[in-house]
Amino acid sequence: MDTNTIGLIVLVVLVLGLGYVVNQHSMKRSQIYGGPASVLFNFLSGLFFVAILPTVCMSVLVLHPGMVNVAGITLHPILVIVVAFAILSLGSAILFAVVEKAPMELALAEQARREAEGWTEEDARTSGL
Repeated sequence: MDTNTIGLIVLVVLVLGLGYVVNQHSMKRSQIYGGPASVLFNFLSGLFFVAILPTVCMSVLVLHPGMVNVAGITLHPILVIVVAFAILSLGSAILFAVVEKAPMELALAEQARREAEGWTEEDARTSGL
């Protein structure tokens, strides 16, 4: 294997690991109510966000790609990748918010209803105290 292939494998493993850590921290910090779709969009949003810095570092230090002509403008490919990751991160965050909104509102309304109701006889019987 050449240096570029090894560098790309290391980059993918690093980004997936960082994305997993960010996702776990996010899920501990606040509960997700929207089911698997919300969990997926939350993971993708964090993954694309944390992918930006390692991708830039790997490109500058290892891959050294040349310039690319996009729509008549000569750009460094890393700029295109960084902008794409930022857009994907924002898009995933928006999709997460859309999918999560209704289930979270229902869960919070149910929690508020239970708190307003107070300690019931049924709660006392099932509490185990």
